Amino acid sequence: MWDGDTCTYDGPAELTPGVVLIEIVNDTDDDAGTEIVRIDDDSTFEDFVEALQPEPDIGDPPDFVTLGYGQAFAEAGEVATIRSALDEGEYALVCLQAPPDESELGAWVAQPGGVVVTG
Repeated sequence: MWDGDTCTYDGPAELTPGVVLIEIVNDTDDDAGTEIVRIDDDSTFEDFVEALQPEPDIGDPPDFVTLGYGQAFAEAGEVATIRSALDEGEYALVCLQAPPDESELGAWVAQPGGVVVTG
């Protein structure tokens, strides 16, 4: 959920490998999104959060995450869904804030917990 200040995840901390559905609820007056990123095996979710400080971080993601596990954008007050196949590993859900000006990069806001996929 994105409320304009905080990005939260309301779901299990552990999942089994396979297809997952994740909804983003955008409770703001602006467009926003979420993305699933995989954290490399030699890094942790805590490393990910530290790399994004101070939030919101604007620009490229940390070099120890892999993109491409799903992304969704929800217009103001709407809900969007990501459907993604996840293998074993540690993942993070990231809220994506729309930039104030379309010529600028959007900002990443880490949510307060990662998701571990275990077999």
